[in-house]
Amino acid sequence: MEDLDALGLSPPPGWGESRDDKPTFEVWPENWEAVVLFCRLSTQWKLGAFGGFIGLDYVAVDATMRLLKIRQRERLFGQIQLMESAALAVLNLPLKKSLT
Repeated sequence: MEDLDALGLSPPPGWGESRDDKPTFEVWPENWEAVVLFCRLSTQWKLGAFGGFIGLDYVAVDATMRLLKIRQRERLFGQIQLMESAALAVLNLPLKKSLT
């Protein structure tokens, strides 16, 4: 919660409503591999000169997929790009607010 507060974000509906008080969300089975990969890439973001997020390091994405012996890389890469686009919109909100 403190991380969300620091970014000026509020938790999504249902946040923390699991039995062990960890955040939960539904993932469709066909997206599970992409979500797991996206989480594994959490340290591979490129940052701009003013601290804004630019996007994922695609060399690291490819290297991670190879290390994990992932097949169907093209399909998975498309899913990662969709999540990256959505994440960028949220991650860069504090920067946009500070510039206005």
